[in-house]
Amino acid sequence: MENCLQKLQKLLGAKIELKSLKIKSSNITFELEIINKSKLTWNKEKNYSLYLALNWQDCNNIISEKQIYKAVIAEEIEPEQSKTVYVKLPYPQSIDNNLLLAQILVEDDQNKSEEVASETFEIKLSDKNISDYILPQDAYSAKIELVSKAHYKTFLKIKVNVTNSSPVCWDVENNNLKLAVVARWKDPDGSLIVPKDSFVYIKENINPQESRKYELLVNYIPENNYSVLEIDLCNESNRNAMFSTQGSKSLSIKIEKNLNMVQSLNIDEELNFYLKRYLELFEIKENKPCFSAKQSGCKHKTILVSLPKCGTYFATKLLTNIGVVHPEVHLNSLKTNFKKDPLNKVTLDIPFEVAVNLLQSGQFAPVHLPYSQEYNNILSGYKILFMYRNIKDALISHMRWSEQHLVNPAVLKFKNIDDPAEKIICYMQTTGKNYLRTLKNIIPWIKQPYVLGLCYEQLYGDLGKEKQLELLDGIYDYLQLEKNNVDFDKIITETVGVPTKTWTGKRSNWRDYWSDGVQNVYEQVGAKEINDILGYED
Repeated sequence: MENCLQKLQKLLGAKIELKSLKIKSSNITFELEIINKSKLTWNKEKNYSLYLALNWQDCNNIISEKQIYKAVIAEEIEPEQSKTVYVKLPYPQSIDNNLLLAQILVEDDQNKSEEVASETFEIKLSDKNISDYILPQDAYSAKIELVSKAHYKTFLKIKVNVTNSSPVCWDVENNNLKLAVVARWKDPDGSLIVPKDSFVYIKENINPQESRKYELLVNYIPENNYSVLEIDLCNESNRNAMFSTQGSKSLSIKIEKNLNMVQSLNIDEELNFYLKRYLELFEIKENKPCFSAKQSGCKHKTILVSLPKCGTYFATKLLTNIGVVHPEVHLNSLKTNFKKDPLNKVTLDIPFEVAVNLLQSGQFAPVHLPYSQEYNNILSGYKILFMYRNIKDALISHMRWSEQHLVNPAVLKFKNIDDPAEKIICYMQTTGKNYLRTLKNIIPWIKQPYVLGLCYEQLYGDLGKEKQLELLDGIYDYLQLEKNNVDFDKIITETVGVPTKTWTGKRSNWRDYWSDGVQNVYEQVGAKEINDILGYED
């Protein structure tokens, strides 16, 4: 009897075509076209996931290596419509493995999968393609010595001396060879914790018996009383082949840390897990861990919920100038970006519900947080500010930011369009759809009666000085801050017009792009609906 997954497998027809390929020095870039050959719109229903998977195999159809590429197909694709995918793959380990197996897989929420379609493409390679970057076996011999080790509050600085103890020159300048000195954390029993925590490339040739010194900054420190930091060499050109797996000897450095203190802290079990993991990053206040022990005149913990590209860093600057402490942390629903000092900006896998408990009274943290009843309950007792702006300007800002920071086929479609109206239309029909989906998930916060809305245009002064001061005064009242002797004009001067982290060079103005055609697409993709909720009139 067929299960649901097998039924989906039959319904979701697909075809994969290889449109082009570029063979480069150490990799091959494939242009693949995925065509929906079924009668269903892909991903319209959310009870399954579609993936593109790639593997090298030989002429006997034997898959020679582990799956080398797997990526989700997230877009809704209509019947007979297609999606172009660009994939960069390393060479196979052997010239015999020159068949590329491309598969479309359907997967359920139990991670069980079935094949929807597959194609095999023969890729013509020469011995030279592969020999250029695979070192001969006797070249995998290195002597690694510790020169110095320095402990800082949130990281380690390790300096090592690397000697080529093989009879072969490590020719990284003339060949396609890519070697790196790599630091990896291991448990005391030798099991790997972090595959590649810190690395530095070898950029100069090293002849036999020659040495070079390298310095690594290592941010991650595991949760054990002591762990081992392994320093090894890695041939990135050959599937990240580690020298130690080829017979060379790595350097092991024992790092001890005092976790006895953790046991005495007043924290729950889940927070205890993360504290052990990132002990050196946190401060301790009143027997509890926190991002920062600094406090302000504000009595509350505050969350700045914002729509992306709607003035997050502008509002952050304003709250900081008001005197609310920002512990240099940016939250999201799954991970936490934490900048402890200029040398240490790290992403911690601390979920939102744990991270918010590390805020202190008088502090705030920004977050692009989708609304849910669960998050609503978690933030009970917090002050919540909601930053928003005219979605027309937000779309322009996100489009310009995408052009500067994203590299994918969707961005390339609109990046090189000169006509402003055509450019924003193309953006809204591609990248903009995902952006608007994100906004729709966050928007419900503005409807909650305990949330204070922060209108970007009002704070910036577009609605006049009186309205600007009125909102600033409202922020002070909402956060219950002392207003006596506060120079509001100084706060505005130090905030408005100051470049922020995601500043794209000038302020976005939707009027430079708009036309009747743009307005039609703007309404079709649901952007007008969002602006209506926010109170903007067309």
